[in-house]
Amino acid sequence: MPIFSTTKSSIILRPHFAPTALAHTLDTNYAFDLMQSNLKFTSTFSTGEPLEQGVVEIYAPGNTESPWQTLETDESGSFSFAPDLQQPGEWTVKIGQGGHSDLWTIPVNNTGNIEFDQISQATPQDVHYADLNSGWAGLLGAIFGALVYYGYKLSRSAEQG
Repeated sequence: MPIFSTTKSSIILRPHFAPTALAHTLDTNYAFDLMQSNLKFTSTFSTGEPLEQGVVEIYAPGNTESPWQTLETDESGSFSFAPDLQQPGEWTVKIGQGGHSDLWTIPVNNTGNIEFDQISQATPQDVHYADLNSGWAGLLGAIFGALVYYGYKLSRSAEQG
């Protein structure tokens, strides 16, 4: 098993003796609901478990300070919203829970239409495991350095004695 592996949202540090993966990622998909005229997002972990009661913050163009709307995902990890088409620009949708998050941008043009081909997902952050990885990396680096130094000292004493 590799010590490092990459996924869509994080780099996961796996000790070589661990029998299972230490992390899961958040995957989000969307669809346009023609009947309701809104976007439906569904977020699930890579394990298939839905993101239940995830916090959703929707920001209007030009306002990253206070959410235009705050929602919660349902038991299937889904929520729906329709941007105000009278406010053109980049709408931002943040979805998250417990250190896992996804970030999407929804562009609305000056004629009041969603530019579906321009909807994009920003680089997701998995804060929960990002913090874990930096701590593990430092600890493992220190241990590795100590072992290299100890091995060097042993080989030098064997050469001299």
